[in-house]
Amino acid sequence: MSSPMRVEMPGVIGLLRLAISFYKTHYKSFFVIGLLPIAISIIGLVLNQLLVYSGGATGLVILYVLLSIVLGLAGFVAQVIVPYALVKNAGEKGGGVHNPVQTVILQTLKRFWSILWVTILLVGIMIGSGIFLLIPAIILAGYNGYAMFPLMIEDKRGLSALLASFYYVRGNWWRVILRSLALAVLMIIVMGFITTLLLLCGYFILGGAFNVESVATFFNTVAQAPIKFYVVIGTFAVIANIIYWSVITPITLLYSYFIYKHLKEGKPQPVPESKTFRGWMLGLCIFGLIIMFLFVLTPFVFGVVSGFTKAREKALSNQQTGIENSTYRSESLFPSVASPFPVGDISLLTTNFSSHKTLKFSIRTPKTWEVFPDDDGMIINPPNIKNAPEAGFFIERIDLNLEALKMTESTIAEDVANTATQYNKDLKEVKFMKYVLGGKNMYVLSGTYLGFKNSPSISEFFIVIDNLQAYVITARSSVKDWTVAKPLIYSSISTFNVVK
Repeated sequence: MSSPMRVEMPGVIGLLRLAISFYKTHYKSFFVIGLLPIAISIIGLVLNQLLVYSGGATGLVILYVLLSIVLGLAGFVAQVIVPYALVKNAGEKGGGVHNPVQTVILQTLKRFWSILWVTILLVGIMIGSGIFLLIPAIILAGYNGYAMFPLMIEDKRGLSALLASFYYVRGNWWRVILRSLALAVLMIIVMGFITTLLLLCGYFILGGAFNVESVATFFNTVAQAPIKFYVVIGTFAVIANIIYWSVITPITLLYSYFIYKHLKEGKPQPVPESKTFRGWMLGLCIFGLIIMFLFVLTPFVFGVVSGFTKAREKALSNQQTGIENSTYRSESLFPSVASPFPVGDISLLTTNFSSHKTLKFSIRTPKTWEVFPDDDGMIINPPNIKNAPEAGFFIERIDLNLEALKMTESTIAEDVANTATQYNKDLKEVKFMKYVLGGKNMYVLSGTYLGFKNSPSISEFFIVIDNLQAYVITARSSVKDWTVAKPLIYSSISTFNVVK
């Protein structure tokens, strides 16, 4: 390499003025190029919403997955090539060439693999130098940071682009780095201001204000109108991305373009290349890539080995636990003999069944009692003005895993009862009962606890096992209301039926 040469160039303000002036002159092409990744992301969002409103039909889901893969790859490529397309556009416009935007993008796309190769070389060199100390990595980053300009403007490929960047920056490292850092700080401040402004606009549109009460109730408003929240926030996110990709990024790259232009014009041409220096750079890159590969591979190998070890230990543990459980559970907590379920007065119930189509069960409920089905199950409560206001019951379904096929029904019922009572660990006077209802065993766990305002209360869990599903009916009542509530609850539960 030749000896260092100091190059005169404008200061931070002068470079910014040049960048902004150039952008204003050719803003249409820069703005449109910056819209490419945003357009792809918007198409993805639209497809996602179409899938949601279509109800998730199988054919559409498959099509959506395929399109998502295509759009994901397109989005990745767009984010890689757009900065380089902006640089190419700057170089052409600065040289008096005015190609259409689509031509600039297509020509940049043709160089995708060259761009990717230069990126890999940069990453390898950064890691290879950073292994020793952070300072060498920072120094080389300053020297090689302008490789995209020789690549896109001078058509230099691979190491030649990196060596050209090194040659231009040599003798001007501090001046280039300080100008770059000043720009970075300025852009962080500008983007922070724009983001804060957009967030405040969204906050006010959603009903916020500068007072404590408004801030406290803001999230409740959002919870009540989530669609409006997502629309407003999504809109401002798109605006922020447009500002970033179509305004901030082009001006930032134009700032660097004018640094590159002054460096190039101040250095003798063509760029001299040293085979020895080129070999050192290539060796450093290969070393860095090997280190990166080892960093990625080592945790994977350790993870696989650790996974096999843990799997073996778990298998041995499960085998031992199975032996212990088979001994421990030889005597079930539930009675071995089932009694007939105490059917109450059916006339107290509605004539029609209340069904849950998703969880596949039906039941007749006490007259005047209110039924509230939801995704998790069904709540049945008495009216609040009479008939045991502190009583009620809830029906849910627990899906069992395949291990249940190896277990006895009473063992499954014990596990389900343990799961169902995990939030009632203070149950006292616990009793285990077993009934027969409609040809199926019904396991019942009963206990007392302190309920609302520490009032003595009763809780009973009725469990029905049906293949790999367990239905749990949780009944609760204060002790003073149990006399009234129990006949109604038991009568209702006696009509419980699993719908096939």
